[in-house]
Amino acid sequence: MERTLDIMVSDPWEFGTKHGVGPFECRLVAMAEDGRSAYAQLLKPIVIRGEPYGFVAIQARLVGWSLRAVFDGIEVSANFMFRSRIEDADLPFAPGPNAGIGSILLHASANGA
Repeated sequence: MERTLDIMVSDPWEFGTKHGVGPFECRLVAMAEDGRSAYAQLLKPIVIRGEPYGFVAIQARLVGWSLRAVFDGIEVSANFMFRSRIEDADLPFAPGPNAGIGSILLHASANGA
């Protein structure tokens, strides 16, 4: 079953000023077995400093949390790295204009709403 998620970006504040805070709808591509990280494709790419980013690497922000909690309807705090290619899924997280902090939640239509 295809999963659709919404990403909300709360930090850096400059991101919200330029792109809005979300929700940014994305399709789950892969999730680590332990649920600590995932990779998703944005349904509408975000252009940051002139470069389109169509993918996002996601990590659970809090120790002991799993991104899988989102499937139970729980909003999960997360770190984001927006990526331009699916091949970049495993690149390390690093500070920069394509990094963010926020949360993920199950998209309303994926939750039967």
